[in-house]
Amino acid sequence: MITNELLSQFSEGSWALRQRAGKTVASGIAMLSATAAADAAIIHFVPSGGNSSPTSTTLSWDMTSDAIGTGYISGWDFAVSNHGDIHTTYGTGAGVVATSTWGTAINLTAGTLIGSSSTFSGDYAYLGGVNGFSGESTGFLGVRFDIGGDIHYGWAELSFSSGTHSVLQWAYEDQAGVSIAAGTVPEPSHAALLLGAGAAGVAAYRRRKKAAAA
Repeated sequence: MITNELLSQFSEGSWALRQRAGKTVASGIAMLSATAAADAAIIHFVPSGGNSSPTSTTLSWDMTSDAIGTGYISGWDFAVSNHGDIHTTYGTGAGVVATSTWGTAINLTAGTLIGSSSTFSGDYAYLGGVNGFSGESTGFLGVRFDIGGDIHYGWAELSFSSGTHSVLQWAYEDQAGVSIAAGTVPEPSHAALLLGAGAAGVAAYRRRKKAAAA
C-alpha cells in the first residue's frame, strides 16, 4: 500500500536526483565553455625593428610574426603605401574594415568587433576622409587575412604624424572565423597569475623578515 510517507520519500528522492543531474549538466556546460575558450587564442605582436617610416616610403608588416620593414617585406600581409592608402596581399581574400569594397579604411575605436559582419575592402583602401586616418591620428585598423586557406580576423594600431606613418602593434585570432575586438591582447595565463602571486608573497615575506631583524 502506498502511504503519504512513501510518496514524500519518493518526492524527496526525485528532487535530490534532479539536483544532482542539474549540477552534472551545469558542470558539463562549464567544461565545454572552458574548452572552447582554450581553443581560441589571441596572437599579439609588437614590432622588433623600426616601426616607422617617412610617408614617402611604403611600410609593410607580417600579421603572423613581429616582422616589419620598408617596401614590401617577405611574407607581408598589409602595407601603408607611399600613395596614401592601405595595400593587402592580392587575390587572397585579405582586406581591411572600410566604408565599402573600394572605399576608405575606417579608424576603429578600441573594442570595436571585427568579424564576418564587418565590411571589408578589396586589395586596397584609402586612408583619408571622414572616419578614416588623416592628418595626425592614431587608431585601429580592422583586418582579415588568409592562413593556410582559412580567413582570420585581427587588428593593427596605426599612427600618423607630420611626414611619418607607424605601425605600433598588431594581433589576430588564431582560430579561423572567430571575431576579435580592436585593441584586444592576450590575457595573462593562469600559470602566470599564480607565479605572480607567488613572487608577491615571497617579496612580502622577505620584507617582514627584514623588519623583524631590524
